[in-house]
Amino acid sequence: MKIITKYLSLGLSVLLLSLTGCGSDNEEQKENLIPVKIYNVQPESLKEYLNITGTISAANDQILYSKISERIDQILVKPGDFVKTNQIIARQYNALLSQSVDVAKANLKNTEAQFELAQQNYNRIQRLFEQRAVSQQQFDQAATQFKVANSALDAASAQLEQAIEQLDNSLIKAPFSGIAAAVFVELNQMVSAGQQIAQIVDPSSMKSKLKVISRDIKYVKKGLPVEIVIPSIPDKKYKGKIISVDQAVDPLSKSLEIEVLITNTDNNLKSGLTVSL
Repeated sequence: MKIITKYLSLGLSVLLLSLTGCGSDNEEQKENLIPVKIYNVQPESLKEYLNITGTISAANDQILYSKISERIDQILVKPGDFVKTNQIIARQYNALLSQSVDVAKANLKNTEAQFELAQQNYNRIQRLFEQRAVSQQQFDQAATQFKVANSALDAASAQLEQAIEQLDNSLIKAPFSGIAAAVFVELNQMVSAGQQIAQIVDPSSMKSKLKVISRDIKYVKKGLPVEIVIPSIPDKKYKGKIISVDQAVDPLSKSLEIEVLITNTDNNLKSGLTVSL
């Protein structure tokens, strides 16, 4: 009986130790639990940034050339001046050209008077010819005079148009509104036809050509809006868009050239600045 009691006591002790061990394991597991927050997954937009650089230039940048050979009579702007479309930048000596216009106008006026007389005479002879009051020869003569007068009128009109065009060619005009970036001539300087007179730049919009490496070609397409960064103006970002994309990759550099138009809202962008896209 003592033996049974001994073994029973030993069994109870083991059971108690087992239960005690289980309790401590549960407590340890509770102490090691890590709190986790659960979020609902929402779709987000993905922006791709291309690390490419280029140099900007004015979208509208034009050199103005002399159309006639004559000396410079007036220079009406200086570099940095704002100019409007068709504003006269410089004037070449044109006194003789102006006289030619006056002569052509006078000639046209006389020719018009002769034409009117020839036309009236032709109409009169035609009525008489229909009434059989004049001969065929008289009618033909009146018709010939009218035809000659009409041709003379056309020639006089063309002469006046040419004289006016030559006079207008002596005026160097701005093709668009912008800034006179440079003036290449001096007062009284003799210039030849085709010689540079001035440079006009429109600062409201700039452009830049950039090379896109082959792995980034999938991100660019014509009309795509872009954000431009100017390293020399780090606190400002400019809006632009891709206006052209080459159709073929450069076989040597394995890159594709794109052209970007940039809105120069504050006129701080200047030709020659470096841009990043």
